[in-house]
Amino acid sequence: MPGRWSVVATGVAVVLSVGACGGGSEGSSAAPAAGKTQAPSTTTTVVPVTETAPRTNTLASTTTTVQGTETTTPDRHPVYDVNGIPQVTASPPQGGVGATIHVDGYGFTEEHWMGTDLTLWLSGPGGDPDCVVYAEAEHTVRVTPDGRLHGDFLVPSHGGCRQSGVSEFPLRPGTYAIVYQCTVCTIGTFELTGSAPPPSAECTTVGFTPQTEDAASSIVATGLSCEEAEAFVRRLGPSVSPGGPARIELEGFECVLTRYEREPLPQGFYECTSGSKRISFVRS
Repeated sequence: MPGRWSVVATGVAVVLSVGACGGGSEGSSAAPAAGKTQAPSTTTTVVPVTETAPRTNTLASTTTTVQGTETTTPDRHPVYDVNGIPQVTASPPQGGVGATIHVDGYGFTEEHWMGTDLTLWLSGPGGDPDCVVYAEAEHTVRVTPDGRLHGDFLVPSHGGCRQSGVSEFPLRPGTYAIVYQCTVCTIGTFELTGSAPPPSAECTTVGFTPQTEDAASSIVATGLSCEEAEAFVRRLGPSVSPGGPARIELEGFECVLTRYEREPLPQGFYECTSGSKRISFVRS
């Protein structure tokens, strides 16, 4: 009878077993019967099998050796939105006015992405429901020849409303589109976490003694509201006069007497600063 082959898969090798089809009954002696040719003994042949690793969604990587040092660079793949525009990742994905945000993305291979000095905006909620603000941001974004867009931008404080033409809308907290190169080219999103400080404003005179010249006038607030500035001057006022002191601190503000005038009535000109906040007033 022909030989019998059995195949056993072990995961890393295939084992082939070759054996004779014996004619003896179960339990017969292992010794060959008289006058018969001994059946060949069972042999095992191990055939190596190359195991293929399962496919995963992890990104491939490229290892480069530079002056004896190995560095691994991710082989990043482009991500597109529903309109087919490549997208970037913002890092960090949220922040306040003045924050530095890094953007990085792939797939920007079309020629119109390759220009220099292109504009980057944040586009989002404006001063009223019908307003969409485009706030131009300072940036260092560039596109490499292989289509990688990366660089940093500074979160701006104000933008222009395209519907009304007003150019000084403060950015409100919310989600903004990152727009690059053209006003419909949305390449990502960013979350603004704090309101922009209001622009400089002339505020109301604060009086200390009714029907007298004992007051603080010409109050100008920058980086805070008039309500905040007037309340601060009201608390500070009794501690200063037209003639001084030359310097005083209160609630984190440093106030300096910058000028003193005697005529037509004694007046002291004060500048108070705390970080980006500034309050100026005239004490009489």
